[in-house]
Amino acid sequence: MKRLSETRKAALILAAIAIVEGTWVLVNLLVNPRGFLRYVGFLNESSEPLGWVLSILVFVGFTAFARRLPSVRTTFLALSGLKLLALAVAIAAGLCEEAIFRKLLMDTLARHEFSILLQVVASALAFGLMHGI
Repeated sequence: MKRLSETRKAALILAAIAIVEGTWVLVNLLVNPRGFLRYVGFLNESSEPLGWVLSILVFVGFTAFARRLPSVRTTFLALSGLKLLALAVAIAAGLCEEAIFRKLLMDTLARHEFSILLQVVASALAFGLMHGI
């Protein structure tokens, strides 16, 4: 049996994740676009611009750091299907994780009158456990 290259394995794993998480995001966007965007925090009146600013600063900082690595520097601006697939997975995963670990879990705990601290700790533990698998 022929062995798959590391790039091909990565592409298959990313494709499977993109299909599962991307389908969930697309179905929610198609069924109730405003409700979904509100649910994941994009259309809330209480949205804080500081969160967006900090996110952009983290992105810029990480990109500047990563670009200094030799393996990244050689392919930094090269387009590839694998990079586009990874970008799709990152976006879909971010939306899914926010909806599950922050919104769903923390709202459920809040409805049962658990403290904010316990909500944050439970969310962090669930997130960590799921990523440790």
